[in-house]
Amino acid sequence: MLTNLLATRTIVGLLLSAIIGGGAAAVAGVSLVASQSPNDASAITTGPADTVPANELLGYGE
Repeated sequence: MLTNLLATRTIVGLLLSAIIGGGAAAVAGVSLVASQSPNDASAITTGPADTVPANELLGYGE
């Protein structure tokens, strides 16, 4: 009797975890797809004209 109860609780716990985890993954996927990202084509045409060396931009060695 106790073994059946333990097995039932384990299965219910596993199913609940799978449902909650799948829901969280679905929400994360939808939010990632729906997020607003910059338009790469306009970034190429309106970006900086000259490249800047990384040490000047990040301030290494200061």
